[in-house]
Amino acid sequence: MSPDNSSQVELAREVQQLSDQIEELRYEEGRRAEQKTTPAPSSATSLSARTPAIATTFVMRDGSHVPAENYALTGQTLWIFNEHKARKIAVSDIDREATEKFNAANGIYIRLP
Repeated sequence: MSPDNSSQVELAREVQQLSDQIEELRYEEGRRAEQKTTPAPSSATSLSARTPAIATTFVMRDGSHVPAENYALTGQTLWIFNEHKARKIAVSDIDREATEKFNAANGIYIRLP
């Protein structure tokens, strides 16, 4: 196999892996959205109602705050999802220490790479 061909094969493999990850994240987001809109079956065994999720807040290096209820960390990328779109943020743009402290103060434990 020539070096150019092997590079193309490797690139195609990486693109396929990323496509698979995106598809998996979209599926998961759709499942979560469906769970939010589908009422839970009423049952005598239910002990308590779920409290709404508190958004995790990411503190950026420029000082801005980005709240996220649905997110995924893949490699060096943070994906934030809502019902309309997915947003991509480089992990290097996040102030790790400030994010961990901010969320800990709100009762959310997060550990960033």
